[in-house]
Amino acid sequence: MITTTPPDDGVSNIPFITSNANPLNLESVFAIETVEDASGSQFLQLQYSQTALLNFKGMSFPHVTVGTLIKVF
Repeated sequence: MITTTPPDDGVSNIPFITSNANPLNLESVFAIETVEDASGSQFLQLQYSQTALLNFKGMSFPHVTVGTLIKVF
């Protein structure tokens, strides 16, 4: 798990974005897994979740991103 909160840590953005949607914090979790499918073949995948708390004119909203990436090479 990675967590960061400004101004001490590394949440930053370009000035235009910061003035419209200032990031208050970011949390992310990453997992690399070996998966075996029904035929017995194995492959690697990366699963992740990221949550950024964005401040829009004094109101905070979470922006959540989740995904699974599969190694194909």
